[in-house]
Amino acid sequence: MDKSPKEILDEKTKNLAVTIYNLRQDLDLHRVIGLNSAKMKEAGLSKAFFGRVQQLALFSIAINIPKIYEKKNSRYELSSIPSILENLPQIQLELNHIQDYKEFEENVDMTLGSDISVDGLKRVFHEFCDQHKKSIDRLKTYRDKVGAHMEFDVSIDTLPSHTEFEALWKFANSFYQLIHKCYNNIGPAPMGAQTAVGLMKVLKALGIDEVQLLFSAPSA
Repeated sequence: MDKSPKEILDEKTKNLAVTIYNLRQDLDLHRVIGLNSAKMKEAGLSKAFFGRVQQLALFSIAINIPKIYEKKNSRYELSSIPSILENLPQIQLELNHIQDYKEFEENVDMTLGSDISVDGLKRVFHEFCDQHKKSIDRLKTYRDKVGAHMEFDVSIDTLPSHTEFEALWKFANSFYQLIHKCYNNIGPAPMGAQTAVGLMKVLKALGIDEVQLLFSAPSA
């Protein structure tokens, strides 16, 4: 039995939520290990082990971000943002949903203006991708050439910064929350920091009393 458009949208949105959640955990794992590497060294913790965990987190980040931003493919269904945008119905939004759109604007620091619609959302997405094209392309190259096939002659200078990773995650999570509230009509799943909290507990148990979880705010 064929699925209805609503069932397809629901399923794609749930799949997107899982990827966004996993990306959040990987970002936190990669960040917390990096921020506490000096303390871990002083405590005599295995550099090889935690370095490998951080490397695996980075690998997962580089795989999952392209999955989120992958363009719609005619050969198979994706649960990416572009694919979900193509499945969104053109409906009359309720007043509270218009407010949800406004909150999305603020969260991603992009402007919809008076175009509170699926078309406006597509425009903002394409503008965001244009702004972050270099980072997205680098991650896709890593995913396609290194992550998937391990081609021997690939040369990638650097992957994007953690700040770029966070910007890409924030847009994706804000998009997911908007779609879930406006088109699935249910509250979005929480994207908690369970992995960061768990790692903090592990490091404290291993003798590091003050575990740094976040980057220090820049000095004025």
